[in-house]
Amino acid sequence: MKHTKANYNFERFEFKHPHGFTQRGWDTGGMEKPTLVFVHGNPSSKHLFRHLIAACAPNYRCIAVDHIGMGESDKPNRGDYDFHFETRVDDLEHVLSHLNATGSITLIVHDWGGIIGLRYAQRHPGRLVRLVINNTATFPLLAGKKLPFAIGFIRDSWIGGVVCKYLNGFQRGAVWIGVGAKLSPTAARGYLDAHPNAHDCEAILRFVRDIPLLPADRGFDKITALAEFLPSLSGLPIQINWGMRDFVFDKDYLAEFVRLYPNAEVHRYEAAGHWLTEDAHTEMAPRLLDFLKRTD
Repeated sequence: MKHTKANYNFERFEFKHPHGFTQRGWDTGGMEKPTLVFVHGNPSSKHLFRHLIAACAPNYRCIAVDHIGMGESDKPNRGDYDFHFETRVDDLEHVLSHLNATGSITLIVHDWGGIIGLRYAQRHPGRLVRLVINNTATFPLLAGKKLPFAIGFIRDSWIGGVVCKYLNGFQRGAVWIGVGAKLSPTAARGYLDAHPNAHDCEAILRFVRDIPLLPADRGFDKITALAEFLPSLSGLPIQINWGMRDFVFDKDYLAEFVRLYPNAEVHRYEAAGHWLTEDAHTEMAPRLLDFLKRTD
């Protein structure tokens, strides 16, 4: 699929947290509209959702925020901010409160956004009315699975850390192998321009090194608790979208979500990679709108 230029002029907001750092994002507004909250992962930003938001904004309030250290949000030094996924949940909690988005919400999540968004939902039972899952994992590593080599290399070796932080290797790699079709220069710059130097790549590295694999790892208990919470969502309307060429979250992860949510609406995009909203947005957007309309 050819990637075309897309410059969206969404209404922007910023919020300075008690920890001193500012998050920036989009809020298309309309307090009377149903609220969609888009939560991205690593190594991406709200830029990942721009096509879907453009399609949804006329009828829905769309909120998408860059995590601290990502996109247009502040980029702290290591030691000045706790680069841990639970801190990201705290941040999301504060931002949505600031925006008065404290009623019913639909979560649209990708990658780390699955853990962050659903941990938020776990803290606020009853607020989540719909869920859209896109190439993520919200449970411990599946039995028999290993981290892909590139991610394990960054997570567990100092050389991998150098490649990630000083060469922006993880994000540059994702721009190439995270999609099924080559990104346009404009689309690629939407990711890369936000992380032009080693300092600005700190959060990308910390996200990878925050992956809890073993019971002794920080956050493993939270991931386990989240996995136990997931079945309670089975009665909600759920749409699952999956890029089948994902080098991280492959068909086994999709199968686990289908097992958890056998009544979910499932769309497989055979030519799409991890960043499926880049590869398949022309198909995803109308399917998302149809799903939202049918479940309003």
